[in-house]
Amino acid sequence: MDKKQINALLQKTFENEPNEVVVKFIDDLKDLGLKYGTLSGPICVLV
Repeated sequence: MDKKQINALLQKTFENEPNEVVVKFIDDLKDLGLKYGTLSGPICVLV
């Protein structure tokens, strides 16, 4: 996924889900980025 696709997914999540779900989703997305970023070399950070 590129940055535009991630932003679109986050926007849909903000619009359609309660805050608890949004927070969990963002945290899981961050963890995925760190996991696969460290496997491939440089660390990938989502802001």
